[in-house]
Amino acid sequence: MTTFVRCLLIATVAVGCAQPHEPTGDSFEVQYQVFAPGASSQPYLAGNAEVLGAWRPDGIEFEATGGDVFRAVFHSDSAQIECKLTLGTWSTEALDDEGYLRDNRILTISSDTTIVDTVRAWNDGTATSRVVGQVTGNVEEWGQVEIPGLLPRKAWAWTPEDGRPIETILLMHDGRNLFDPALANFGVDWGVDEVANALTQDGIVPGLAVVGFDCTDERFTDYSWGEQGRAYASWLATEGKAMAQGRLNAADTARFVVCGSSMGGLISLITLQGHPDAFDAAICMSPAFAYKGYDHTDVLVETGVSFLHRPVWIDNGTVGLEAELQPGVDRMTEFLSAHGACATTRIYEDARHFEADWGERLGEALTWVLAQDCGAHP
Repeated sequence: MTTFVRCLLIATVAVGCAQPHEPTGDSFEVQYQVFAPGASSQPYLAGNAEVLGAWRPDGIEFEATGGDVFRAVFHSDSAQIECKLTLGTWSTEALDDEGYLRDNRILTISSDTTIVDTVRAWNDGTATSRVVGQVTGNVEEWGQVEIPGLLPRKAWAWTPEDGRPIETILLMHDGRNLFDPALANFGVDWGVDEVANALTQDGIVPGLAVVGFDCTDERFTDYSWGEQGRAYASWLATEGKAMAQGRLNAADTARFVVCGSSMGGLISLITLQGHPDAFDAAICMSPAFAYKGYDHTDVLVETGVSFLHRPVWIDNGTVGLEAELQPGVDRMTEFLSAHGACATTRIYEDARHFEADWGERLGEALTWVLAQDCGAHP
């Protein structure tokens, strides 16, 4: 599970094996005990918290206590932590009882805690994630897309079955994770096809189509504020938009909304900021507005806000990485509000940094941005 293989993570933090540290203030002790009769070596606990190595696969090393039981101890402030077990590499993750890669475990730390776990099998490099869901409606692969100066990537499109003219086009990032669980990194997709199908069949967003452009091994720079990110945004606003409009045979009056999550949420705002006349709205889910000492609000302070006449949806969850992104979301929200932007921010309790969670609120987000009249916004 590297940063670029797992499209939803922001970036790994280069630290050594994190050792338990002495508690300070209201820090709590967490003891993690795992019964692992099939382990060929000692297990490791990896997770999003820095004490767990910030998603290094060998974050904290367990110690054998006898009888195939291993124990690790670390300290944490009150938090919700995402984690998983490995034998030191991402190719040796713990498996569930049916031989699939286990989902991330969420630990809620609010007191001294003991976690008891059992792992009977480990990945030998051949295991996969459990596939959940199916493809609904017309999903077509458009083949490889060439973007000058960037790595090529695939594109997919979902179109309605009723044959209505296309009136709204949703352009999304991380295309492999949108429609088909068999293609998604962890066997779970956003379910964009199901969301779009419901919106069109119910007449909420008639004439809707969705185009997803995939991420690459350079996702971090493609979706960041920098030369590559601005090149990707410029391509979306020109050739990407024209490709979608032409292949979908959409009218010149079709509305375009740019949407993504995590780093994809950041590049969605960057795209709208750089090309406010090319897009009608932006949806920024769990956006990485601030990370590793960078804060995109600082960019807008210098450049000003170009999209006051365009609606912007911002949201975030509360679990794991979502909590780490919240300060950046808060600062951006305050800044946009102070400048009179046509924007809303929603917080979803217990929502994770995960495709299924984003898909659950996509319909609400798209419906909101399409309903706004930002010309009347103060």
